[in-house]
Amino acid sequence: MKSPLRDQIRAAEAHAANAVPASHLQIVDGWRLRYNHGVTRRANSVLAEGHSAETSLDAKLADVEAFYQQFGVSPRFQVTPVSQPSQLAEALRAHGYRHAAAVDVLSVPVTTLQHHAVGREGLEPHLYPTLEPDWFSHYLRAEPHEGFKAEVRRRMLNHLVTPARFATVTDTTIDNPAAENQNEPLAVGLGVVEGGWLGIFNVATFPAARRRGAATTLLAALADWAARQGATNVYLQVGQGNTPAQTLYRRLGFAPFYQYHYYERD
Repeated sequence: MKSPLRDQIRAAEAHAANAVPASHLQIVDGWRLRYNHGVTRRANSVLAEGHSAETSLDAKLADVEAFYQQFGVSPRFQVTPVSQPSQLAEALRAHGYRHAAAVDVLSVPVTTLQHHAVGREGLEPHLYPTLEPDWFSHYLRAEPHEGFKAEVRRRMLNHLVTPARFATVTDTTIDNPAAENQNEPLAVGLGVVEGGWLGIFNVATFPAARRRGAATTLLAALADWAARQGATNVYLQVGQGNTPAQTLYRRLGFAPFYQYHYYERD
């Protein structure tokens, strides 16, 4: 049965899939089989968007296993409330898959985020339309990746085809040219706009800058930019165990949207 909420979830997942592009993609009867050299769970999992009643589920699962076997990795599914078929989680458990992780998706109207997320005095956001080397180096400090994994991440971010802004926040009160952190950001993040939605990704505040409003200032800047692009809603994903992030986002007006779960086969 169709419903506005299910349609919104389906749209958000399609937008998120485009915002985290995989290096290898195969479509099997409405399922997106994605592989990205192990960088991000989303880009290395199956997104089950559709399923034909006349198609054998066992045959599709065999195709999934063959797809991931060629890369020498175990298959993984990202199961959402709109995954098809509707009993996919139960079917996966029956085929030896185990529950691996759960993620909360939160959402908020852009205008609500603009109201709650007010930039802090002395903090200055910077938005870049393309992946800048400096932004990427700062991001790697916050989310360490080395060697080939870092290159995979860089390629993924360079392959974004939807409007995006790579954001940083710096402290303008630092006026000593000799200071080591003169131009070092306090936080980094990425915003991607598609279909009237702003997706927030890769938000990280450096430990020494926490509780100074850097993340709030960054989100405020991305919300203002997205509003100018015609976006009306915002979504982001946050791990259920990430209490600090959950607290921040709820304070800024974000509310539960839906959950998705990862299932993996050893």
